[in-house]
Amino acid sequence: MALNSSTTSAADTANAVTITGIPGLRVFIYRLDVYTSAGDADLTITDGGTVTYRLPGTFVTTTPTAITWTKPYESNAPGNTIIVTVGTAGAANTSTLNIQADQYA
Repeated sequence: MALNSSTTSAADTANAVTITGIPGLRVFIYRLDVYTSAGDADLTITDGGTVTYRLPGTFVTTTPTAITWTKPYESNAPGNTIIVTVGTAGAANTSTLNIQADQYA
């Protein structure tokens, strides 16, 4: 099952995408693409309720940036829900988050 998405936040609002875990399956994230309309923001991945990946508040900027791993990011346990969050980019600013992900055993 492919779990690809593209979301743009409302102004001055965090941009969070939830990949709901399926019992017995792990989430694999292949690529994230992020950018803001202005300002900058942080990025976190929460895996089963624990923050497992964090980039600083100055990482996400107006320059589109791809985040990839040597091998795909893999959830800590089968059935874990993953939440990818881009923090607020400031008043009147939005962020865009593109995700390429999948779930399998």
